[in-house]
Amino acid sequence: MLNQTIISLVYFLFLIFPLGQLTRINLGFPEVGFYWQDILIVLIIFFWILQKIKNKQSAMAGNFSKKILGFFSIGGFSLLLNSSVFNLREILIANLYLFRWLFYLLLYFVVKDFSKNEQKKMIKFLIFSIVASVVAGFLQYFFWPDFRSMEIYGWDPHYFRLVGLWFDPGFTSMIYVLFLIFILFYFKSKKSIFYFLFFSVYIAFSLTYARSSYLAFVVALLLFVRQKKEIKFFLLTILLIIFTFFVLPRPEGSEGVKLERTATIFSRIENWRQTITIGLKKPIFGFGFNTYRYVQRKYGFLETDWQSSHSGAGADASLLFVFSTTGVVGLLAFLNLVVSIIKESLKAIKNNKSFKMNQILFISLMSLLIHSVFNNSLFFPWIILWLGVLMGLAESEVKEYS
Repeated sequence: MLNQTIISLVYFLFLIFPLGQLTRINLGFPEVGFYWQDILIVLIIFFWILQKIKNKQSAMAGNFSKKILGFFSIGGFSLLLNSSVFNLREILIANLYLFRWLFYLLLYFVVKDFSKNEQKKMIKFLIFSIVASVVAGFLQYFFWPDFRSMEIYGWDPHYFRLVGLWFDPGFTSMIYVLFLIFILFYFKSKKSIFYFLFFSVYIAFSLTYARSSYLAFVVALLLFVRQKKEIKFFLLTILLIIFTFFVLPRPEGSEGVKLERTATIFSRIENWRQTITIGLKKPIFGFGFNTYRYVQRKYGFLETDWQSSHSGAGADASLLFVFSTTGVVGLLAFLNLVVSIIKESLKAIKNNKSFKMNQILFISLMSLLIHSVFNNSLFFPWIILWLGVLMGLAESEVKEYS
């Protein structure tokens, strides 16, 4: 009964995945983003732990358990060290995000425990998420292209860009890149379905005008070619990307659709400088995980809307965000987790070239690392969720053949 409850909740999690920011729950704290999937994931982990206790099994048995707990512990310790710097409310809010990171990644252990048939059914829900997310993106682009009215709610004023239901072209485009990677490996042999899904997601991805995601996609293509030796497909896709740059619509009055724009480049360089400046103030353990919004306010880097700005909580680079909030110690622990995932997936691929989930995980993480140089994508909730599921599928794939 417990197992069926967990499975049903995971399936439902992917049904609401495409809803993005529409699942946000107002708790009365402007700097807290709380979502329906947060409740679902807490329930999933709660029932999963109950099941483990009932069956007298170890809950955290997996290749990455020590690394996940290692970074979580350092994140918590960094907050404890800085408990006198922030008030109780700020410390509690920062802890909420630390526990969210842990709970989302715990999906790795949950999915790993699924049977092969349960995982196959879950993949159908993943495919639903892909299709529904793209449909939602197109609906937003064609019926709500002017996003400038959302600036008063802390969102960037995008105009004629596909921002999807995540309300951000940078994160939305990276989620689409992860979808494209999944499609490349999962549907490449099913030609009719593959071309329909690939071109649908690709067009939606292109309309985000997010250059960091274009770069991440090219890196993913290069790694795909290296794995599958699909030189012809790679060349055709590169030609498609070049062609796309020439045919993308460029409506008047929208700076964001100009691929040659330089304003965002200079703003990111300034953001990196500010993040490094903050990190160097406390280089060993940082200011405490997810206290970045409050530290920015302290040093005058955030404007008067410091609570409601959705970009205020994170830096424009994930690793710099980790450094500034958890210091060198936290950064090393986080890199240890990332490198161990890469090593395990490469080891699995080397032992068996047919391990497509490990290939998907490896290429997804490598393209994410590229994207995370320009965005805080490694800590975007929906991306952490997707990675946690891929990690579980990849590890169970290896166990199935061992």
